[in-house]
Amino acid sequence: MKLSKACLNYLIITTLTALSLSGYASEKNDDYRHLLLAGGALKICSNYSPSNCKETDWIDTLSNNNLKDGREVVRVDLSKSAQSVAIFQRFITMAKQTHNAGEQPLILFSTSASVNPYDAVIFYQSVFQQLGAKSMWLPLDVAVVKARSEGRCEDLSQVQSELLNNNDLDERYPELYQQQVNFCKSPQQTTDLLAQANGLFFNGGDQNLTRQAWVRADNSPSHALTLLSERVANRQTVVGGTSAGTAVQSAGPMISNGSSKAAMQQGSFAVEPPPRDCDLNNRCPAGLSVDSLTYNPAGGTGLFRFGTLDTHFSERSRQARLMSLAADTSTALAVGVDETTALVVNLDNGAFDVIGEHGVFIVRDATVQDDGVAAQVSYLWSGAHGDFNMR
Repeated sequence: MKLSKACLNYLIITTLTALSLSGYASEKNDDYRHLLLAGGALKICSNYSPSNCKETDWIDTLSNNNLKDGREVVRVDLSKSAQSVAIFQRFITMAKQTHNAGEQPLILFSTSASVNPYDAVIFYQSVFQQLGAKSMWLPLDVAVVKARSEGRCEDLSQVQSELLNNNDLDERYPELYQQQVNFCKSPQQTTDLLAQANGLFFNGGDQNLTRQAWVRADNSPSHALTLLSERVANRQTVVGGTSAGTAVQSAGPMISNGSSKAAMQQGSFAVEPPPRDCDLNNRCPAGLSVDSLTYNPAGGTGLFRFGTLDTHFSERSRQARLMSLAADTSTALAVGVDETTALVVNLDNGAFDVIGEHGVFIVRDATVQDDGVAAQVSYLWSGAHGDFNMR
């Protein structure tokens, strides 16, 4: 497919109607999967998200019983989206296939992509426990990394204010805050938790924050990432993520911001993303807009060794942004995952499955042309199987 800078609407129509499985058939028998990469919008029923529930009488009961602490209560069994539940269940099934997992694997979850690292702790803990796994929070995030390096674990709240622009988290979440302070003071806990984990799931939010928690400023992997990568390779731990938790697994350039329209108008920029809402008060860096396509050329964690990942894909019309980035950076393979959908990958042989509600958009060998971008493009529906090692 050739993408002209004048044909964004045409691109969106043609890629969603001209579907192809050509070249992606796989005959490999190894059904182990190392990664589960969800495109976001995993809709699970809770009192925080009543629109995701089949019925809500139970929420009224909570209110009538004066549940004043405001804690989230999750009801996986009442979720409308069977596909969302199935994606989480598939991740637990993957964790059971790791070495020495048993029937109740230990799933760690990371909230490092959030400016409020405590907001989703109860959610993820509840989801994995209700689906039959043991579940623990891994409190490693960018604030902990900085506090440890500067000997400021007791002052974690101030570090959170500096890095996350979020104040008074210690007062709003005293128990979780103290848990994270204790974790900060004991770096060995990171190693100990990862060494036990059959699975690690990364939350959605800002992939830049997660990257900073796992990758050093010189782009070398942290000790935690090195250990995680080894365990993934040795089939001791599987890794999952949704939204930012998927994007950050890229080995190719990691997308950090941008719209398709801006990508077509301005190209891509290997710089830090512009501040959120920078257009409202003229804070956008010179040459950038609030929607500029930015990326980190060193990639993210690198666990998805095949290339670059994008999420919320069809729903946010990100076809042109992914093709533009792939062409500008000579990235041979780039994959966009739709919402409530997941790409499940074997890193050894390249085999993959598409599961969930929609599909994935695969871009190969994108190149810059005089009047646009040309690439080999396929859109694979849920239920498709393939092999990233095939050409």
